[in-house]
Amino acid sequence: MKQTKERVAEIQVSCRPAISNKPVIISALDAFVEIVEFFPADTIALQEKFVVMYLNRCNRVLGVYPLSTGGITGTMVDIRLILSVALKVAATGIILAHNHPSGNLLPSSADK
Repeated sequence: MKQTKERVAEIQVSCRPAISNKPVIISALDAFVEIVEFFPADTIALQEKFVVMYLNRCNRVLGVYPLSTGGITGTMVDIRLILSVALKVAATGIILAHNHPSGNLLPSSADK
């Protein structure tokens, strides 16, 4: 029986953030101002959306990752994606955000 040698794929990680002009998050209002643009006004009352903001050690925004868009009552969140992006961009902080199309401001049990 002849065995063939399988080749293993090389994994390459790179990060080239241009952070000199990125905002610094000092308060919840700062985070809201930066993240609200990722929730389109025409669909914010229609579908749940989940986004993640990644910060460096000085709370400067590295970027925002739109993780998922769901239906009227929920959206899927995969913690592995949140953490893999955080590791790739070398983030030291993350801010999680999602909307409730119903307008209910109280977190659901799934949110908790």
